[in-house]
Amino acid sequence: MDLKKFSNDELAEICERLNCWEWDNRLGEKPKDFDNLPNYFLSSHNSMLTKEDILLPIMAQIEKQIGKWKLDYLRHVSRGGMAKLKFYKWKISSGFQKFFGVGLYSSKSRKIMKEILTDISQCDIDRYNAKAYSDK
Repeated sequence: MDLKKFSNDELAEICERLNCWEWDNRLGEKPKDFDNLPNYFLSSHNSMLTKEDILLPIMAQIEKQIGKWKLDYLRHVSRGGMAKLKFYKWKISSGFQKFFGVGLYSSKSRKIMKEILTDISQCDIDRYNAKAYSDK
């Protein structure tokens, strides 16, 4: 499927629809019996086609084309109305969790991390970046 003809905003919109188990007509004709397919199966032992089988590869292709960070930004900030600072806090905290491993770091470390993220989220991100990356 050629997704290069779509803008990043269009791809984010398409991904939103796919994420809700809905077909987007800009992708072409809806697969046969799409509306009657189950969304997914909890067991991998079932060989019946699901919406997940159809939609996940398209969503992965969109993510690869745009990039995960940009796609999340477009979906949550540009389209979803999330505040930029809240978005940055969410992405940074999820990055910390992946780096440290959920539940594997001490409560003291979690407290320090929470304080840092709170400080970041409560300031002007442009001012913070200018201060953090200045030559002084």
